[in-house]
Amino acid sequence: MTRADLRRARADSGRSATPIDHQLTETQAESLRLERRTTVIVAPRQTGKSRSLSVLALWWAFRRAGQRCS
Repeated sequence: MTRADLRRARADSGRSATPIDHQLTETQAESLRLERRTTVIVAPRQTGKSRSLSVLALWWAFRRAGQRCS
């Protein structure tokens, strides 16, 4: 992984799953961009909601050093 890849992953939550070897679908990546204050994800069971949100939490922690994510 190059520095440019890391910069792209830090800038976009959809690409942040690539360094941890978990590729998000386009729908998952789009819903995790959080373009609105409140985002509701309506999806059936076993579609990767928990894993996608854990990737989002890792991305929040990765993009700014020293911040707390809970």
